[in-house]
Amino acid sequence: MITVFHAAGSRSVRIIWLLEELGLDYELEVIKRGEIKEAFLEASPFTKLPTIKDDDIVMSESVAIVQYILQKYGEGRLEPDHDSKEYAEYLQWLNFGESVLIDPIVTF
Repeated sequence: MITVFHAAGSRSVRIIWLLEELGLDYELEVIKRGEIKEAFLEASPFTKLPTIKDDDIVMSESVAIVQYILQKYGEGRLEPDHDSKEYAEYLQWLNFGESVLIDPIVTF
């Protein structure tokens, strides 16, 4: 089961949203700003949010996490085939979401 380390106002909302869309079970470890839990520090020595732990894999950076989850658990859902022309447009919008849309989403 994936553990998501989450703090309000962080990009981890993107990861939670994806896991919900895929119907995957996950554990949510809520981190309050300024508070560092031991499990979070072990998973993310640089205290980056979002961070996920999936068995022995630990990752941070929301776009990388999205791509990892879709590749491992997506079963072709929510992402076009990598050989299709739509995949280039998908990547463009994925990164547009990170660079432009995420701030209004996490501060909502």
